[in-house]
Amino acid sequence: MEDVKKHLSDGKRVVLMPIYKSFADAIIYVYVHMRYNLEAPFIFGNQEDTPDVTFFKMWLKRVGYIYSRRSYKSSVQSRYINSAMLKEIIENNKLTMVF
Repeated sequence: MEDVKKHLSDGKRVVLMPIYKSFADAIIYVYVHMRYNLEAPFIFGNQEDTPDVTFFKMWLKRVGYIYSRRSYKSSVQSRYINSAMLKEIIENNKLTMVF
């Protein structure tokens, strides 16, 4: 976490790509950011993998989770929009997490 803090304080952008085991990872990750007083990252994740639980969806919305559709069956337009949105988020924010 100290390396992340240093990079952020130096004005660098950080993209975190945690090993995805479950959605508990996202909860733990946001907790760690709050615990170490780091700004919350933009979280970019797959809509198809998101649990369909109302409370959980409300929490994800509050922490800034951005849903994307990353299915190979997605249209070219949908894939382009996801790519453009992720690029824009990384370019304009210091901290991004991709699930």
